[in-house]
Amino acid sequence: MFIESVLLSLLCTSLFLGSMIGCVSAYCVVKKQGMLGDIMSHASLPGITFAFLFTKSSSPLLLLLGGSISALLSGIFFLFVKKIAPLPKNGALALSLSWFFNMGIIGGAIVQRLLIEGQGIVKHVFFGNFVILAAENTHWYMILSFLLSIFFIVTIKYQKVMIFDEFFARTRIPYLYYFEIIFLCLTVIAIIIGLQAVGILLMGSLIITPGTVARMITSSYEKMVFLSIIVSIFAFLIGVFGVYYFSNIPSGPIIALFPIILCIGTHIFGILYSSITGKS
Repeated sequence: MFIESVLLSLLCTSLFLGSMIGCVSAYCVVKKQGMLGDIMSHASLPGITFAFLFTKSSSPLLLLLGGSISALLSGIFFLFVKKIAPLPKNGALALSLSWFFNMGIIGGAIVQRLLIEGQGIVKHVFFGNFVILAAENTHWYMILSFLLSIFFIVTIKYQKVMIFDEFFARTRIPYLYYFEIIFLCLTVIAIIIGLQAVGILLMGSLIITPGTVARMITSSYEKMVFLSIIVSIFAFLIGVFGVYYFSNIPSGPIIALFPIILCIGTHIFGILYSSITGKS
């Protein structure tokens, strides 16, 4: 059976992907950019669909490159609109999401109408397919995930300054705006790498929920990053075994469901603990 032959590769990939997504989730939640991660995951759709239309290639690396460009443009578009237009933050987010996702839906409709060979790969991007991820160049995914995780962990000190005291950061960290662009680009890369396993529709949830669970448990940013990584790794591992035992179910919903359940459970436990002990 094919899934059995790639099970070890899937498990190894889960560790690296989980670490990377956990770091990104903690940063986005504390930075209050969780919805921006959701938007960029949806905004990758036009890049993927039009890359497929123009190249007629079902190579995941080529399609994800198109998605990366589209997602990055959506993030830059959001920052640009927020800076120059008299719109609230939610308005800029909604404008970016509606524009890019609608373009992706149009591209997907064109792909379906033309009946191009290999168009099934676009469907896998919607809901995630861990098996396809394992069948491709997984070593590149693991290397990128490892490097991104190390970078986020090494720069925790700078993240804390940027997140909790932006005014102080602007006086102490030269070119702070470029640091924000770098973290934005790395967030895009993390989202695009995870898309094949989780899918466009659910990637935004995975960017938000592990960091949210960790934030409910601790107020220390270092501990929050660690807990977010643990939650993400377990989510991916559960997704692997879910695909192994239920091969007809997409991996994305299984991976995204675990942090959501954990988030709800943590919230309920917090309410019960506060009502019993009188502590918040």
